[in-house]
Amino acid sequence: MGILLVRRAIIITTQSTVVIVSGCALAAVAIAGDRGFVNINRIEWIALVVIAFVCYGLWERIEKLWN
Repeated sequence: MGILLVRRAIIITTQSTVVIVSGCALAAVAIAGDRGFVNINRIEWIALVVIAFVCYGLWERIEKLWN
């Protein structure tokens, strides 16, 4: 996750809303799981992390596939 955060920080262009929201979701789940607020080993949290990770890291390629 750290590599993706650095990669996104280096890019100067504006980011889409999906990338920003998924990055915030990843950070929120990581912090909440670290502090013990949620059990991140449950299937809904794992699914949220996987979906957010794909959207955050691969959104440009997903948009290219749609076009």
